[in-house]
Amino acid sequence: MSAVSIEKNSTTELVAALEKNIAALPGNSASRQEALAAVKQQGLPTTKTEEYKHTPVTRFLDKNFSLSTANVAGDLNPATFQIEGLDANVLVFVNGSYQPQYSTIQSSNLEISNLAEALTKNEAAKKYFNTLADSAADVFTAWNTAAWTEGIFIHIPRKAVVDKPIVFYHIHDASKGQVITHTRNLFVVEQSAEVTVLEKFDSAGDAVHFSNQVTEVVVEENAGFNFYSIQNDAGNRHQVALVKIQQASNSRVNTYTFSLGGKLIRNNLQLVLDGEGIESHMYGLYLLGKDTLGDNHTVVDHRK
Repeated sequence: MSAVSIEKNSTTELVAALEKNIAALPGNSASRQEALAAVKQQGLPTTKTEEYKHTPVTRFLDKNFSLSTANVAGDLNPATFQIEGLDANVLVFVNGSYQPQYSTIQSSNLEISNLAEALTKNEAAKKYFNTLADSAADVFTAWNTAAWTEGIFIHIPRKAVVDKPIVFYHIHDASKGQVITHTRNLFVVEQSAEVTVLEKFDSAGDAVHFSNQVTEVVVEENAGFNFYSIQNDAGNRHQVALVKIQQASNSRVNTYTFSLGGKLIRNNLQLVLDGEGIESHMYGLYLLGKDTLGDNHTVVDHRK
């Protein structure tokens, strides 16, 4: 008797998992349902999908992940992964879950809050959330919009200069099983304000782990925003990340991306220049070895 091979369909598995869990997730249910419809329409990318033809994310998902399996809880000491001697406002996430016991906010001239809570109370959060990231343009953005569980809203008021950087530590503990995370962030830097944000990704354990993160940033007129991303993961880490920044007139943005480790890294960096006198700099460094696949995809949209 011959064996029958059944090809795995990660899109079908993903849609089933989203439909099962979406009603219980925080935030705007309408935006989640629209994103779910976009996932169904687009499906996960294939080698024929222009934007991902050289980055076989779906092949990695098919081969290594179960999209219907719940995460295991993380159990490690985040201090091991923190940057020694850095005086900063610190936000720690372990396996996609915010860890307030390890997080400290020192600066007073800013607002940092849970994104889901901000979407019910803060007018700026309501105004800008999901206005930059386009689910119709990218299925991983749609997946994040439908599935995000936790995230941070940062609001820098007009003319505020934040004296210490805001540092996100995203740590994945895959020592007990696979981990899949979807975090969502929204930063609003008001007129003539200044802030520096740094995110650092680390991981531990031998199981596979995948993160799909979306960060939307609004930089208003004459404001300054510095953004650092350090991807320092071990072995079986797979990542797709979108950072989309909208700049108004006379604003200044500097981005620095350091890809140092992992299995698959896809960085989508998009800048929308919506004004005059705008200054934008995008810097990067990659030091990859063994079988790591790294893909940096950059778009600059000159609106004016």
